[in-house]
Amino acid sequence: MSKVTARSFKDLPIGYKRSYINNSVDVSNGINNIQAQAEYKISDNWTSQTNYLYSEGFYKHLYWTTLSLVSDSMMARTVRNQTPETFGNIQLQQNFIGDFYIGSFRNRVVIGLDYNYKYNQLYRATVSYDKVNIKIHCGYQCGEDKCPRLPERIRRYYL
Repeated sequence: MSKVTARSFKDLPIGYKRSYINNSVDVSNGINNIQAQAEYKISDNWTSQTNYLYSEGFYKHLYWTTLSLVSDSMMARTVRNQTPETFGNIQLQQNFIGDFYIGSFRNRVVIGLDYNYKYNQLYRATVSYDKVNIKIHCGYQCGEDKCPRLPERIRRYYL
């Protein structure tokens, strides 16, 4: 049974310009794509077409956090680590394209095969690490800009 009684965000004492985790972003990722196409004319009426696509993405490391309301004044924090993760797709297509006449009728045909391989290698861990009272921040109500423990530059940015 949930202890949350708030029915809208305005009912919660959360400073929306403030981070409840930390002030950094920690991610390293990228993606590589390779595409190739080769055509070979077999005869005046037939062409061979080969298509290849390779796509791979990766996270060297990715940390993200989630916040869950436990009550109107308490939030649980969790962190997920994905290290490393790779995902991708390999596609191979072979087509034979015909363009010929039977009598006075022009005929066009494509005969082909497609191969598609998708992969995803995941290594994840999720840890719940604490609960935070969102009503109190250094003795002041959350969101107030008079917190004496925060430097002025942080107060201006986050509160």
